[in-house]
Amino acid sequence: MNIGMNPSKILMLTDNAIMLQKLLKKPPEENGQQGIDEGIEFLQLKEKCASVRTKPKIPKIDKVVAHHNIIEQIISEEDELIKNHKLHIDNIMEKVKEEVSILQEISNPKSEIEDYLNNLEKF
Repeated sequence: MNIGMNPSKILMLTDNAIMLQKLLKKPPEENGQQGIDEGIEFLQLKEKCASVRTKPKIPKIDKVVAHHNIIEQIISEEDELIKNHKLHIDNIMEKVKEEVSILQEISNPKSEIEDYLNNLEKF
């Protein structure tokens, strides 16, 4: 049964199945006008069943592979972004350490302001 079917379609199929069972159980000698009408009814029932029947929608393997590749690319780019952010933070921290070192040197009473300025220019 197709999960997407609504209850009215299920009831219609059930009614049609019951009618089909009755038609198939009737003896062959009942072939008058009623047999012709029931035959027409049977053909109409068959057409209804064919129109209600749907094929399950299974994604083609190409679409699944493409989807998987896109997901892998997104994950890879996220990892690269995080890695670059960490490198950026590490670089900033290294600069801050160097600046703190320069400040500590100038705090020394024997330090020269020219050395301090030369060290700052290196940045």
